[in-house]
Amino acid sequence: NKLSDDEYVLFDSLYINKERPINIMCKMNISKSTYYDMKEKLIFKVSEIIYHKFIRDMYDSYLF
Repeated sequence: NKLSDDEYVLFDSLYINKERPINIMCKMNISKSTYYDMKEKLIFKVSEIIYHKFIRDMYDSYLF
């Protein structure tokens, strides 16, 4: 199931605000599997951003 950008933004904000999983599922009207799917994507996205920054910083400090 494909989710819109708006849905991701909503999920993101609810998740960051530490809403309970059941609350997120109710507010967004999504199943447990969709919830875990989105959570996985979110964690992957965040770790990817952090990872790239880490590599870039390392590279910068190596050059200068």
